[in-house]
Amino acid sequence: MLYYKTIWNHTNDYDPIVMYSSIDEERYEMKRLDIFRDGHVAYFDTRTPMELSEDPYPSDFDEINATDEFDVSEISSIDF
Repeated sequence: MLYYKTIWNHTNDYDPIVMYSSIDEERYEMKRLDIFRDGHVAYFDTRTPMELSEDPYPSDFDEINATDEFDVSEISSIDF
């Protein structure tokens, strides 16, 4: 498993500001924690597949991180 933290820089209240993702060996999202500005947390896993990405997780974050909107970084399983 690989683990990623995504910081999403935006000002709306209905989207998460931090997302923690657990990715399998084929780069599909298996679990995700969404943390919102008001502090509430939403948890998704394979029991809630409609909430997980249907596409493989990207492996190159240079283009994504080049924008001011997102900051994606690999983290440890402990940090997840």
